[in-house]
Amino acid sequence: MRLVAFLALLTGCSHTRLEHVAPETFEARARGASGATPGLSVAAAHVNGERYGWSFGVRSASQKHTVDAGTPFLWFSVTKLFTSAAMLHLAEAEEIDLDSPVADHLPWFQPRPAPARPVTIRHLLNHTSGLANPLPLRWIHAADEPGPTLEPWTRELFEEHPRLSCTPGEKYAYSNLGYLLIGVLIQKVSGVPFETYVERHLLTPLGMQLTGFRHTPLTAAGHTSRFSAIGLAEPFLVQKWARGEVTNGYAELKPFLVDGAPYGGLAGTADDLLSFGLAFLGDARYPLLSKAARAAALEEQRNSAGKPIRMGLGWHLDEADGVPYAYHVGGGAGYKAELRIYPTLGYAVAVVANETSFSTDEITSLILQP
Repeated sequence: MRLVAFLALLTGCSHTRLEHVAPETFEARARGASGATPGLSVAAAHVNGERYGWSFGVRSASQKHTVDAGTPFLWFSVTKLFTSAAMLHLAEAEEIDLDSPVADHLPWFQPRPAPARPVTIRHLLNHTSGLANPLPLRWIHAADEPGPTLEPWTRELFEEHPRLSCTPGEKYAYSNLGYLLIGVLIQKVSGVPFETYVERHLLTPLGMQLTGFRHTPLTAAGHTSRFSAIGLAEPFLVQKWARGEVTNGYAELKPFLVDGAPYGGLAGTADDLLSFGLAFLGDARYPLLSKAARAAALEEQRNSAGKPIRMGLGWHLDEADGVPYAYHVGGGAGYKAELRIYPTLGYAVAVVANETSFSTDEITSLILQP
C-alpha cells in the first residue's frame, strides 16, 4: 500500500499537500537522505488507527544481521522527551513545582554570578536557564561496564561550567547539562534512581518492552560514514577502545552506553518510540499523563519578555506547509533518531538509524510534500 495514502486514510482527511509515495520511492528517498545509513527502522500511525512499520538494512555492517521491527537503536537526545515527561509526572503528582528554584532542591547548584532571578525547573525544561552546553564528547562507556554515578558526575560538570550566558528565562539556549540536572532532581524527589523512575512510570505503562537504558545482543551497532565530516573527525570524538571495523565505507563502533542517562541514554525500537508519541496525542491505548499535562508539554513557551521561543516542555515546535508539529531529534556516536508528532492531523512518525549524519527529516517530513 502506498505510504501516504495509508496515512491519509488513517487521519480520515485528505491534506492538500500530501503526495502519494510508493514504497520503492520511499526506500529510495530514505537511502538517498544525507548520510546514508547501514540500517533504518520507521514506524508511523494515526492516534485512532493501525500502525505502519518498515525497516531495511543491517544492524552491523560487518556482521550483516538484518534490521527488523524488534531492533533497538540508541536514541541519544530523544531521551530528553522522556526526562521531561518524568518530571511532568512528578509535578502532576504534586511532588514538585515546576516553577520552584533548582537550588531549593539541590543546594550545591549555585550559578555564577548570582542571577537576578533563580533558575527554575521550567527553565531547565524549555532550555531558557542560561546554562552552558558542554559538548558530550566521549560521554560513553563500554556496554559491559558501569557508567559514572549521575549526581556527582553532574555536579562536577556544573562546577566546571557554572556561569550563565544570560538571565534565566531571557532566551533559548539548548543545554544537555540542564537535562542532567532534571534527572538528578527526579531521583532526588522520587527517592529512586532516574532510570528506575522512567522505567516504572513511562516505559512499563506504555508497553515499551524493547526499550531501556541497556545494550542487548539485538541492539544495532553505531556507524559513521568514512566519507562524512563526522567520520573524518571520529578519531578525535570517540575513544580508541570504541572503534571497530571499517566495512563498505562505514566505521563501526563497539557496544557502548551513554554517560548521563537523562540527556540521552535510552535505546529502543521505532515502534516503542511511536507508542510514546501516540500517548502524547491522547491515544487511549497508551495512557501516560493527563490531558492538561500533555497540553502543557506541547504549549509554546515564552521568554521573560513574552516572546515565543518555539519550545514546549522538552518538545521543539515547528510547522511545515502550515501544519504544526512537535519533535525531538537525537544523534551522536553512530546513531540518529527522531520522534515527530502532528497534533492537528493526529499522527506520529518515529525514525531510528545507525549512522550519525543520517537526515531523519527526509523521512518524518516525507508525508507532507509540497
